[in-house]
Amino acid sequence: MIIHYKIGAIKPHTHFVDIEMYVKEINADALEICIPVWRPGRYEKGMFAKNVKSLSIKNSHGAPITYKKTDHSSWYIDTSNTESITITYKYFAFQPDAGACYSGTDILYVNPIHCCMYINGFLHLPVTLSLAINPDWKVVTSLNQQGKNYCADNYDELVDSPVLCAPQIATWKYECNNIAFYIHSWGTHTLNESQVIKDFKLFTQLQLDVMQHFPVSAYHFILLALPHTFYHGVEHTKSTVLALGPAQNIHLPELYNELVGVASHELFHVWNIKTLRPAQMLPYKYDQENFADTGYVYEGFTTYYGDLFLLRCGYFNLEQYFREVSDRLNKHMLNPGRINYSVRESSYDTWLDGYVAGVPGRKTSIYDEGSLIALLIDLLIIKNTKATKSLDDVMRILYNDFALKGVGYKHQDILHVCRSLGGEDINYLFKEIIDKPVSYYEYLLKVLTDFEITIVEYPASNMIEACYGAKLVAHPVGYKVVQVIEDSPADKAGLAAEDIISSITNKATAVVHPFEKISDRAQAETLVMQVANLMQGPVTKELIPDSNFYFSRYELKAGSNMNDNKLTNFLFSTRSAS
Repeated sequence: MIIHYKIGAIKPHTHFVDIEMYVKEINADALEICIPVWRPGRYEKGMFAKNVKSLSIKNSHGAPITYKKTDHSSWYIDTSNTESITITYKYFAFQPDAGACYSGTDILYVNPIHCCMYINGFLHLPVTLSLAINPDWKVVTSLNQQGKNYCADNYDELVDSPVLCAPQIATWKYECNNIAFYIHSWGTHTLNESQVIKDFKLFTQLQLDVMQHFPVSAYHFILLALPHTFYHGVEHTKSTVLALGPAQNIHLPELYNELVGVASHELFHVWNIKTLRPAQMLPYKYDQENFADTGYVYEGFTTYYGDLFLLRCGYFNLEQYFREVSDRLNKHMLNPGRINYSVRESSYDTWLDGYVAGVPGRKTSIYDEGSLIALLIDLLIIKNTKATKSLDDVMRILYNDFALKGVGYKHQDILHVCRSLGGEDINYLFKEIIDKPVSYYEYLLKVLTDFEITIVEYPASNMIEACYGAKLVAHPVGYKVVQVIEDSPADKAGLAAEDIISSITNKATAVVHPFEKISDRAQAETLVMQVANLMQGPVTKELIPDSNFYFSRYELKAGSNMNDNKLTNFLFSTRSAS
């Protein structure tokens, strides 16, 4: 069976992509065609069939052929009287992020996982792709080109290969270890080519040195410099798409650090998830959820390493790196889900509600909590082996023993490898931190102290947050509650998220402004609020302060006794590749 796709946009201003799938040398009475329900890199159902319209299927003579939809993303086709079929449809491409599709008058950007159908049972077959675009446009993709066609060894490679077409695309190139790395950018920006290449080479070379093997011969960073505020990255085996904005600010330090950071993160995904995968995702199953309990590894470890590589290669100084870790710690400490749901359980629930806030305090994050777990594992191994081993060794062992052998790992495999290097401390961490819902604060504090690193707590300056445990935002009739800390004065008074507060006074009926700064804990006094919600009219609630602080923020600081030896052990910049 031979399968060929043709993609173009007849009316690009409508944001529809026109797709033709041509199948010949059919030797079956029926075929089932499907469109994926999710894409690797985002572990939730996307149900891409909802963007398909005008589906038409014709036989080798151009006559309509019988087909029937069998579920939300599959169609049954009668092929008993034809040796070839042509499937055409339109796909709505109006999602300009790093993992979807967008069609416009000056760009055609496609992630084939969204819009290219497959034939059930034949994903292993080679496929070709052609593009119906202006011949003057440039094309960027990791697919190999043969004449006018782009070729993939199978459907997996096709849908792992985004395609960007536009009249103007800048391309820069650098090499590390004789491997070609390309940086392609679309959009108006003022990035400095030499500076970008210099910074990208720093983390690229370090990652290659650490992992010792790169599974592909060339790699493409594809940057979509968007005109509005945006941040998103998606990993692929031979490429990554980075969507950032506003484009005119990408060269400025804050957004430029985001660019370098997400590029480092996505490059490490080449090893950690694209080639080193949990057993439940080898191979990917595109018609259903791919449940795994190791999201803390494939996203959390990658988040940790994305930042750590920037420290170890010299792009970040220690203060900048601590700022990144502190941000993860603050997200953990401000999320009540940490005491309600383990990070291992949360790996399953990305498929349920992992990319939205969800109900208050229910879940935790495989990214943030996973990165803190990686930090703990790394430091414990460094400490217990006197800095002769680290998490680097774990990643290399996993890559060599699983990825290079085409075998998927399980949670117990991660535990086994980590424990073989770090000892029983690691066993305790898995049992008490990864498998259970718990605050990491005390354990982090203990481990960091061994490296002369402290965690400094700064109380929230906002009065309502610091003294009463409620986070408010402005609302047309006063204020809306967005979060309440459990067992805080606000919680004990009966305040809850989504409540609307029309007035706040003290006991003397003086108006209180909740966003005022607080400089002295003694300023806290009993507050009287008029509160309503969707089902209840205004009621009076009293908030009586206690002796605690809420919504504090935390910062990692190098202790005054951190000497060069402890610093070297922490940075472990000389980690051997043994």
